[in-house]
Amino acid sequence: MRMTRKMLIRCFTSVLVLLGPAAAQQMAVGLGSPNTRDSMSYADAKVSLRSFEEANFVAVADRIVCALAPRGSVETGIGEVHEQGKLGVSGAENSAVVKAPVSLEQMRYVMALLGRYAHQKFVIAFVPQEAAASRAKTAEMVLLRVPQKISRVRMEQVLDTSGVPYRTLLDEHRVLVYLPEGTSDATVRKAAQILRAKVEVERGTGEIFGDDDRGKASAAYDRIIAEYESANPDKALSAKLWSREWHDAESRTCTTVE
Repeated sequence: MRMTRKMLIRCFTSVLVLLGPAAAQQMAVGLGSPNTRDSMSYADAKVSLRSFEEANFVAVADRIVCALAPRGSVETGIGEVHEQGKLGVSGAENSAVVKAPVSLEQMRYVMALLGRYAHQKFVIAFVPQEAAASRAKTAEMVLLRVPQKISRVRMEQVLDTSGVPYRTLLDEHRVLVYLPEGTSDATVRKAAQILRAKVEVERGTGEIFGDDDRGKASAAYDRIIAEYESANPDKALSAKLWSREWHDAESRTCTTVE
């Protein structure tokens, strides 16, 4: 994912599809992207959802989830970074949502593996409040269900002018915004009021980890991976990061699309 730390602290958006039936099942959620380009349009990102890059990323996420949990899901989506009042300046990127009934520690491991695999700057791990670990920071996710009669372009314009430049389009009428600790949801609610959107809020704990420098981000992921595998050697998966099996994979083994 391509964002500065300042942007992330302000209002990092994710494609974390948590608000739904799975939330009641204590599903941990993670967000990552295979994209390393600095700028793409919405149209380009949509096309990239059908690329080998995306299919491979989903397949690798599937294999990680299936090795750690009895069930889970991996879903694609488009994350957007729009500066306020400047629609599309920073662009969009093809992304993936990972969901599984695991602990925050395990989801951090899942996302560290994916971040390392795809050379990402940042990834996110999140668990709902009941499953939250005390060491993690409080986070909130807000899902907006926008009426069908409102176009995507109009929806994005309202989000921009309301001050919600970082968000994810789950589709053309559902927007999810991830709010780190200390970030007000006032701008999201303002946009929802203008759009007459239904609002759903999930509170829990979340963590954004990585670095603006991809080299430093890789080192951060390596530390998380090493820490987890030292405590759980029977579940170590990092050796597969450079395997032909993972780099050629295009299909799922057990996960579903919600």
